[in-house]
Amino acid sequence: MKYWLIYFLCVAVITGGVPIAADRLLEKESVPSLSVLCGGEICEMSAEEFALRVLLAEGQDCEGLQAKKALAVAARSCGVYLSLFGCKHDGFDLCDDGNCCFYLGDPMKAQEKFLAECVSAVEETKGI
Repeated sequence: MKYWLIYFLCVAVITGGVPIAADRLLEKESVPSLSVLCGGEICEMSAEEFALRVLLAEGQDCEGLQAKKALAVAARSCGVYLSLFGCKHDGFDLCDDGNCCFYLGDPMKAQEKFLAECVSAVEETKGI
């Protein structure tokens, strides 16, 4: 009789707790925010904006949309990983020094066609 009661309580706790935990997971922001040192100033940017800026700086040699998509996914993944599991910086996650972290491009200074290709690559890989 005791085993049946323990089993029943375990099932009740699991079935009641899983929906609550799932709701909390869905409440979290789907796009992580990164703190990046840009030109001596700490900026908060989304992982999508970070991927775009890395792509603008380092994607000049990428030929074709698929290569730009691959770089966008790699930049986003690496940036989020470093923000979650730490880097050697105090007070911010990443910096714009290419010798340390990543070079970051400025969307205001990019050529219109290249900017459109980079934005398309980042949007098509959003969340990946």
